[in-house]
Amino acid sequence: MQPCRGHQTLGDCLQRFPGLPVDGPSRSFWMYPPSPIAKHCSEIPDYADFVVIGSGITGTSVARRLLEGCRRAGWDGVRVLMLEARDACSGATGRYAIA
Repeated sequence: MQPCRGHQTLGDCLQRFPGLPVDGPSRSFWMYPPSPIAKHCSEIPDYADFVVIGSGITGTSVARRLLEGCRRAGWDGVRVLMLEARDACSGATGRYAIA
């Protein structure tokens, strides 16, 4: 994917296909040994109240806040589905996060 240039509008850039994750991405030394949930995989349910795309810092923060907010509001049984293309937190957050 090419970066947006000054003469392109944000809308034009957002319309482009972002591409698929590349094979063999770099891995950070702090990702070893992998967490027990790194490769967690389960059946995708037929229904979810919320779907979060990505398990990086933003995705996990959104999922956590959704669950906490729903619990405080008394909405028990809310289903949050998190989808990740690879291992949990294996994208930019896992590679470039500052400890």
